Amino acid sequence: MRQIHPIGFQEKFVASGIYKYGYTDDAQKPLKIIEHWSIHQLPDESHLIRSDWDARDEFGESRLVEILRNSEANDRRVERFDIYRYLQFASTFNNYPKVTKASYIFFEDYVQIGRKTDDDRPQQTEIHFTKNVYVNPGVHADQRFVLELAEQRTVNVAVFHPNFVLDSSEALDGVIKDCSASSLGLEILTILERPLTARHYQLKCAEEIRTDYWFDEYGTLLRYDKGVMRALLVQYARRPEPPTS
Repeated sequence: MRQIHPIGFQEKFVASGIYKYGYTDDAQKPLKIIEHWSIHQLPDESHLIRSDWDARDEFGESRLVEILRNSEANDRRVERFDIYRYLQFASTFNNYPKVTKASYIFFEDYVQIGRKTDDDRPQQTEIHFTKNVYVNPGVHADQRFVLELAEQRTVNVAVFHPNFVLDSSEALDGVIKDCSASSLGLEILTILERPLTARHYQLKCAEEIRTDYWFDEYGTLLRYDKGVMRALLVQYARRPEPPTS
């Protein structure tokens, strides 16, 4: 698993796993996309989530993501996240950056974004929003915003996520969409060749098709379905700990 920053000696293991991507129709050939991820706890009890999203063999792109969530006492809200994005097909002919690095730091009512593409000068922007915006870092290693939205029981709540367009002028900038999530109850899924109890949620964002999520009791995503696309947890390890509500 590739990482933006190596695991520090003060970090304690929480969980790790692997997602594989494919189609809801199992008869179709799986996609060559895989996501390795891990969660470690820092001394202040915040969580550092790392993701290595690799689609180089599918369409020539990969991303390294690192997410810092506050301690449980502070609701585990996203404090910051970083993305390193690599496009192996980029060239001077298509004007796409080979490497884009972005850092997002969240404050009460705005996010500060620092971006750098290839050898260009760094850029800094700010995007303002209503207080306590929800955050989708764009990887399945951390999709807790769906659970947070469902708890609100309201519609059209602002969700921030990075912009994964290829245009270098907007690549990894920020996008805010109105979304809502609802709980569809408990279901039994066969994950890792054994039955697991999962909480089923459905997400609807403006101008997007509905997306279904299944989480375990710790907030780990077990399965994701959007249209004909699916991501499935195929490897999972977690330290012994009491389940959360």
